[in-house]
Amino acid sequence: MAVITISREYGSRGMEIAGILCDRLGYRYFDKHLMVQLGAPEELKAALVSADAPSELGDERGALWHFFHNLQASSPIGQAQGARTNEALPVDIVERGIRVAYREDNVVVVGRGGQVVLQGLPDVLHARVVAPLQNRIDTSAHIDGLPLDAARQRVLAQDRAGTDYIRNTYRLDPTDPTLYNMVVNTGRMTPEACADTIISALKHIGRRPS
Repeated sequence: MAVITISREYGSRGMEIAGILCDRLGYRYFDKHLMVQLGAPEELKAALVSADAPSELGDERGALWHFFHNLQASSPIGQAQGARTNEALPVDIVERGIRVAYREDNVVVVGRGGQVVLQGLPDVLHARVVAPLQNRIDTSAHIDGLPLDAARQRVLAQDRAGTDYIRNTYRLDPTDPTLYNMVVNTGRMTPEACADTIISALKHIGRRPS
């Protein structure tokens, strides 16, 4: 099978596409719940599930940061020898988690720099989901329950945060189309049609070395 990474503009319905892909392909969604399955001790599962990943990853006051900082060495995502610094450890651990998910195969990774962490691997399809700004504002207003002015501020702020994360962590621009196998626009296609297109593209990517 394969792994799919999805980078998306806020409000472009990328999460919806990820859900459709998981349903149609039988893939798992890489999130805090899968992180739990990959090695969280029982006493920290509740904190992980209730945490807001990945925004807490860089917050030393957050339960998620402390969890990753103190991961048991025997955990699949806890092999933190060689971690860059305490400040960078959360990002380092998320990268390791993504690689563990890759080895398990059949996973959809949304955000978290998956398009960079897994770049160059033959059996990974990298998709970017975009939409016109006004469409994304309207989506945010509906989903987040915000007036249009507040929704616009949220969309722009989330876009900045996502762009800054990739630029500051990897010195790359997430809007660069060369990072992806394909870019889909939910302003012109429904999420279902976008998912169909991604599934069709899976037939044309490479196979994992045996």
